[in-house]
Amino acid sequence: DIKLKVTIATELRDKVEIFQSVEYKRFLALLLPVFTSILRDGQPAFSSNASEQASGGRRGCGMHTARDGLPDGVQRLRQTILEIIHRFPHNDDLAQYASDLMALLLRLLRVENEENAVICLKIIIDLHRTYKELLEEHVQPFLNIVMEMYRNMPKAVADTFDHPCTPAPTGGSMMMMSPRPSSPADFGDTPAKALARGMHSFKVLTECPIIVVLLFQPHRRSVAANIQSFVPLIMEMLSLQAKPQTEAHAAAAACGEVFVGVSPAIKNRAVYTEFIIAQIKTVSFLAYILRVYAAQLRQYQSVIPEAIIRLLRDCPPEASSTRKELLVATRHIISTDFRNAFIDHIDILLNEKVLIGTGVTSHETLRPLAFSTLADLVHHVRTKLSLPQLSRTVYMYSRNLHDSTLASSIQTMCAKLLLNLVECIKHASDRAEGRQLLMRILDTFTNKFHTLNSQFPIVRQRCLQAYQHGSKQDTAQEQDGSRAGKLEDGMDVDLEGHATGEQESELDLLRYRSIAVPATPHETHLDTLKDMRFLFRNLVSGLKNIMGGLKTLNPP
Repeated sequence: DIKLKVTIATELRDKVEIFQSVEYKRFLALLLPVFTSILRDGQPAFSSNASEQASGGRRGCGMHTARDGLPDGVQRLRQTILEIIHRFPHNDDLAQYASDLMALLLRLLRVENEENAVICLKIIIDLHRTYKELLEEHVQPFLNIVMEMYRNMPKAVADTFDHPCTPAPTGGSMMMMSPRPSSPADFGDTPAKALARGMHSFKVLTECPIIVVLLFQPHRRSVAANIQSFVPLIMEMLSLQAKPQTEAHAAAAACGEVFVGVSPAIKNRAVYTEFIIAQIKTVSFLAYILRVYAAQLRQYQSVIPEAIIRLLRDCPPEASSTRKELLVATRHIISTDFRNAFIDHIDILLNEKVLIGTGVTSHETLRPLAFSTLADLVHHVRTKLSLPQLSRTVYMYSRNLHDSTLASSIQTMCAKLLLNLVECIKHASDRAEGRQLLMRILDTFTNKFHTLNSQFPIVRQRCLQAYQHGSKQDTAQEQDGSRAGKLEDGMDVDLEGHATGEQESELDLLRYRSIAVPATPHETHLDTLKDMRFLFRNLVSGLKNIMGGLKTLNPP
């Protein structure tokens, strides 16, 4: 009776901690062979069959089947058993079963649905962390399975996105997992949902790159040979694109526009997001390979930037954490000499919609990372940029220099980048255009001086108030006076001058926004004052370079 087995397995899962003491060895000896037999000899289910599990008390004793023809509860039974195995303590008692258990998990990866395959991957990596030496013989079989998953991706993408009439698993069906799923009696009468095969699942592939990297570290002898096999598969994976997205990009290009986001023709947005996440995890894997095996990727040097920019454009607006991972991986890539391949794509990267995306969360949280990543790229290739590219760069970073929602460190970075561009602009072939760019940078610095001048009295006043508040709690008056003198000397300002209430009220209006933003430069005290002084020094020291450039570009 499947229902009885599910009930027993659920109780074992919820009470598995009870057997983690002296009874653990006996627990393994009795139950692990039973679990192995059920998982190995049973047939995987590709339907969640939630509704059948829910109604055991209403249907009587008749046997019912799920949509895939299997008895009710097969998926829940297999999933619960895997969750029990996942919670096994990894000690000496389990060591004798580790090899056989790993062989079983590798077999299940090839045949299971994606829900169970994800649990298998979690168990696999936990076992490898604990029993590295015992499981060395299973490393290569696992790598072969991952390669096979990559080979399956072109067909998976075509079946999921290129044929709208083909039913695909919905977002809700892709994952019903939780650390402790509900018992069979907890399900409602929701219809059964199809589950994708693990070997063709974007969700399962998403988990694989990090596991491969972790396996490469202790087993370095197998790295070189496997890298040669992985690289073509990785590049093929990064070249894949859903057909509706390709059509949306082509339609926008025909109108002279840049399409960013998800095409309305994508019907299953949750699965599409999983596909993009799998590709971005692959980019992170690529960045890891690039650190040591750059020669293996040299032939793909021109393709890598195209794939990254396409992912920046195709990343769903709501997937801010996924975009962040892509930006971090991109930063690692442009730290190598592969950065030169990005020169032809500077124009599209200077489009903030492409770089940051259109999501609100991405705009509020990823701008510092995005702008600093692009600044690193521009800094290293600035001598190879055309004058129009330099002009667009000056515009973007001049605007960022005046953005009070960006931290002072990011504003300082913007100022330094603009100063680094001065030397390139001085040698521009079009002297008039070069002089105009330098005047724009000078105007930006001038306006920033005005902003700092208006903010400084208010920040200084807040520093003084914070100090005075602390001084009231100090009982030694002489010590208070000594500290006040030190503060005055350190600030190098006249503490008698106070900001007016009108100024402070006007500045405080910046706090009232419809969306929470990073801390403005007016919400901290001594650290903010130091940041402002550091930015001021950089602006002042840069004036000499700007004036020298203007002198060079002056008409004869």
